[in-house]
Amino acid sequence: MLGNMVRRLAFTAVMVVPLVLPATATAAQATWRMIDLGQGDNSVAMAINDRGHVVGIRAGGEAFLWRGGRTVDLGAFVPTDVNNRDEVTGYRFDDAGPRAVFWRGGKLIDLRTSPGGQSYAAAVNDRSEVVGWSSAGVDGLLRASAWRRGALTVLAAGSSFATDVNNRGQVVGSAGGNEQVAVRWWRGTELRLSDDPSQAAAINRFGTVAGLDWSRSGTAGFVWQRGRFVVLPPPPGEADFRFLQPTGINGRTQVVGTSSDGAFVWERGRMTILPGLTRASEANDINERGVIAGANPTTADGVRLHAVIWRR
Repeated sequence: MLGNMVRRLAFTAVMVVPLVLPATATAAQATWRMIDLGQGDNSVAMAINDRGHVVGIRAGGEAFLWRGGRTVDLGAFVPTDVNNRDEVTGYRFDDAGPRAVFWRGGKLIDLRTSPGGQSYAAAVNDRSEVVGWSSAGVDGLLRASAWRRGALTVLAAGSSFATDVNNRGQVVGSAGGNEQVAVRWWRGTELRLSDDPSQAAAINRFGTVAGLDWSRSGTAGFVWQRGRFVVLPPPPGEADFRFLQPTGINGRTQVVGTSSDGAFVWERGRMTILPGLTRASEANDINERGVIAGANPTTADGVRLHAVIWRR
């Protein structure tokens, strides 16, 4: 699954959205409709903004921006996120490996890092703040990084990865060297969200976090809100290895991702498997309106992915 491989290459008073405990998984699909974005075989929708604009990649390694039926070609790089200004983050390869890039208004910009170093841009917020990781430093370790107005800031002292940022500047990811755990960076402070092997994947505008937990059988998901850590277990089944991999969360605490049973959405404590041809479907992001971006195979072997969105 291309989208998931790409991702693994790897106060002001506000309303608090209540966290609902997970209930039994269900495969109900009737309320969701899948729409093909017309990008052909071997295409994946990677992220969606609140305007419904989708960024993705198609055959040949070409990035695209889909705006309600009109497609803009962005060039040869792997996109990872898009903000409400239609600014896109991602990476491309050179002789040194992956290099973080930022697309804005038709121009693709290389984000600064150490000479010859590697870097990866994972997410961008509406303030054009980009987060990811880079090999900044003489030891070559990959460290969680942020680019603000083009300047690179390293967020952690050791091996670490930043995966998402919200408009408050709260950054999530993982840190801890060989024993990575989910963390949040904010205002110069690192907060561990769990003591178990884990990684934070996404954060919403209220600071609620979704991510992965590897401490149990298979790969489980989790939701963290204001110090409360709730595990979303893998779906039941007969496979030797079951998994639930969250990739996105919105302000309604709708969590999307990929599981052993295919693309899913968690909402109000219930898991729904999204419509798709096979279990190879994947959900990569969700916006504030509840529209989900991802990919669905068009053949029974699950190989020919098409970029899609799901909406009610």
